[in-house]
Amino acid sequence: MKPFRLFHFDIKTLGNYGDTLLFEAVRQLFHGYNDRGSFRFHGSTNLRDVVGPKLVSALNENYDAIVIGGGGLFLSDTNPNERSGWQWNCSLDLLEKIDIPIIVFAVGNNRFPGQKDFSPKFVEHVNLLAEKSIFFGLRNRGSVETIKEYLRPELRDKVVYQPCPTTLSSYLFPDIHAASREPKRELSIQALVGKRQTAAGFDKEAIYDQCFEALNGLRSKGWNISSFSNARGDNAFAVDMRETLASDEHHKLFGSKNIFQALDFFARTPLVVGMRGHAQMIPFGLGTPILSLLVHNKLKYFLDDIGFPEFCVDVRRANFAGELIDKAEYIYENYDAVTSGFERARAGLMDLSISNLGDIYKALGGRGQKKKFVPMSPFERYLAQQGYNSQLRLEELKRAEEVLVREPA
Repeated sequence: MKPFRLFHFDIKTLGNYGDTLLFEAVRQLFHGYNDRGSFRFHGSTNLRDVVGPKLVSALNENYDAIVIGGGGLFLSDTNPNERSGWQWNCSLDLLEKIDIPIIVFAVGNNRFPGQKDFSPKFVEHVNLLAEKSIFFGLRNRGSVETIKEYLRPELRDKVVYQPCPTTLSSYLFPDIHAASREPKRELSIQALVGKRQTAAGFDKEAIYDQCFEALNGLRSKGWNISSFSNARGDNAFAVDMRETLASDEHHKLFGSKNIFQALDFFARTPLVVGMRGHAQMIPFGLGTPILSLLVHNKLKYFLDDIGFPEFCVDVRRANFAGELIDKAEYIYENYDAVTSGFERARAGLMDLSISNLGDIYKALGGRGQKKKFVPMSPFERYLAQQGYNSQLRLEELKRAEEVLVREPA
């Protein structure tokens, strides 16, 4: 039986490393399933671009199914639009005209604390999307429960848990994953208290001061401290950290056309501390212990899902520096137990993902699906990377042309 032809609504970008990796990880997970015999992605486009009637016709005529996701796409103020009320820029009318199966895969409810609720347009759109989908998988159980609240009762059971494929990185990139490692007093940290967090009541100065106090305390205990940035907004914390602690070691992970290069950093860093979702999910996926600084519910959702809620630090608590020090020291002192626990959790997520892919394959009419998962080789990843960058360049040129057309002569 020939592999099913898939079209991917994704986001290709070098500006946020989480987004850079996650959509490619989705494709690699589908491709590797069932000894590479079940799925092939034959096309993609940026999900934030307007979906037009020509594209819908092309989808219906040339593909077996479309995949939307993953990522925190259920968010109204990134790519705000009147068509859907969330990031996928497809109108209700054109969504209705899509005749091929729809797969919503590892998408998250990304509403920030204190952010206004979704619009009535979103409610109408997400209900139609759920109605038309053969699979509606969200990346954490918190998203599963909160999105169900917007759906009609008869649609709620369609919403299931599908982890972000970045949490499966040891299976997708086994040659990069370090199966065994020695505990070291060494960590890297990413932090961002921006406009959204400030609007929700987070005190940037107080939080950063507590982070610096914790980092200084850890350094006095022999820890090597560095910072990293998944996106441009993270650089400000790194600058403040350098000025406050005289810490010059910084790792800029975004912006590189080598889209898999940052995996080496996450795989070799003994402990990663972060505020971004993918600053936690990617290192976990590679077997690296994490501590989450709670500025968004998705961080807590993820730790709950993997069975390690104790690795969350609530930055709204006064004087949380001591808690951060104690938890970092705990991870160092119990390193083998923590990494073994992560390995078991990751295996459970992989088993669930393979089961979900089996359900998708069966829903599309597939038969025979008990063969092993086969990851890409380093050379195949190189080819995928070249394709990624070529497609990104084409999308950038397309947008530039559209801007020129709109501008008056």
